[in-house]
Amino acid sequence: FMLRGMAGALAGEPIPDVPAELGAIDPGWLARRLDDGGEFDGFCTELVVANVQDIDGLREVLSGDDETVMLAPDGEDLRIHLHTTEPADAYAAADEAGRIRVFRAVDMRMQAARTHESESDAAVVAVVQGSGFVRVFTELGAAAIVSGGAADNPSVEMLFSAAESVKGEDVIILPNNHNVTPAAERAGELAAEADEPQRVHVIHNDSQAEGVAALAAVIGGVPAEDVVAEMQDALQAVRIGRVTHAARTLEGDIPITEGQPFAMLDGEIAGAGESIDEVALSLASKMADSLSGASLFTAYVGEDVSDERADALAEAIEESTGLEVDLIEGGQPHYPWLLALE
Repeated sequence: FMLRGMAGALAGEPIPDVPAELGAIDPGWLARRLDDGGEFDGFCTELVVANVQDIDGLREVLSGDDETVMLAPDGEDLRIHLHTTEPADAYAAADEAGRIRVFRAVDMRMQAARTHESESDAAVVAVVQGSGFVRVFTELGAAAIVSGGAADNPSVEMLFSAAESVKGEDVIILPNNHNVTPAAERAGELAAEADEPQRVHVIHNDSQAEGVAALAAVIGGVPAEDVVAEMQDALQAVRIGRVTHAARTLEGDIPITEGQPFAMLDGEIAGAGESIDEVALSLASKMADSLSGASLFTAYVGEDVSDERADALAEAIEESTGLEVDLIEGGQPHYPWLLALE
């Protein structure tokens, strides 16, 4: 029909009248799609991946979940679009095949429900790094995932587009890094001025572990302002420890040389040492001593930590603190260990 119309225009033929019903959506259509599941199940997932050497291999891996996956080379990048119930698997496959530049996943069923229903709960957009954290945030009910974090801040446009895609009047953004917060707030300003305005609420948190605690506190059926308050309260009830290597020499009460393992507790330097795992164990002991009544550590395992190392550290923490340790594969870069204590 498009080619016929173009040919007619070139021949000078008049453009036919468009029937009034053309393009109109049956009011019950979305409801029927929601009732029978179908194509709205899963996540609409988009990636831009650099330096992919084996495009056919990546296509084969991704097509195991969705035979209609589309891959389009674009210079040094590969653009990917697929519908999947496991966006974390798509993230992991792309991360192994190349370098993820852009990742976005939107819950299609939640999107359709918010489009159809006149009232709905606030949707959460989370900024995430690591396939394990993608899985955690989607399982906890995030309506959209945007890639980004330490040294990889998403753009204002990416955050605005994600908020717009989840529909509805209220959207909550979890930046999960203080460097992302300004872009999230600017995206909220744009959303308020859009043709279909949205109220965007930005949670001021600084780690994915904090984001998990905040998202776990979300309850449905209450005003967005109350949800935000519950999420902020959850942030106050959790202590966050991070272990990484120093990017440069640091002077201060705890001097640190470039490349040395060191720990941070709630954003403050808490120790340094020779071994990344020894520093993590020392940090866990300090966290346990600082929060009475705590009963469970959650340890998010970074991308370069083996299962054997993770099990060994979890056992050591349990012996040292007397607290149970829940190991979760986070897959986050830069931080081999993220520890949360509530």
